[in-house]
Amino acid sequence: MPFQAYPGLVISGTISPSILTDPNLPPTDIIEAGVPFTVSINWSVTGPAVPLMAGTWNVAARFESIGPGPEILLPAPSVAFIAGAVGPATTRTYTGLTSVAVPAGVLPVGAYELIVLLTYVTPGGLPGPLAGYSDERIIQVFPNSPLTAP
Repeated sequence: MPFQAYPGLVISGTISPSILTDPNLPPTDIIEAGVPFTVSINWSVTGPAVPLMAGTWNVAARFESIGPGPEILLPAPSVAFIAGAVGPATTRTYTGLTSVAVPAGVLPVGAYELIVLLTYVTPGGLPGPLAGYSDERIIQVFPNSPLTAP
C-alpha cells in the first residue's frame, strides 16, 4: 500500500483493492476459472498539498503469475483528482469511483499476485509527483467446478 511523493512533498496515502465476482457477495481472493470478476479500487491521499492539486489518477491492475504463466496489465478508467473528495480539506478519499473489469477466461488456472498501480497525472498531462501501489493480494484461479456448472 505504499505511496511515494516527490521529496519535500508531504503526502501519504493508502490503496485498498478488493475482488468481486458478484456485487451481492463479499470480496474474495479465490476465483473460478471462466468467471468474470471486478477489481474494485479505493484509495485516499492526505497532506497539506492535497487541496492545491488538480489533474487525474491513472489506475491499473496487474496480474503476475506465480510460477509459469501470463502477466496481464488491465487499465481502469481515469479518475479526476477531486472526484469523490470527502473528509477534512487535507484528505481526499476515492471509494467506488473506478474498477477494473476482468473478462471471463483472461486468467488461466493458477496463482497470481495482484498489483494495483496508481499514478497522478497533472492537468497538463504530465506525470505528477505522486504514485502508489498495492501488492499485498494473492489470488487463486481454480478449475471449473461441476457443482457450479449450469
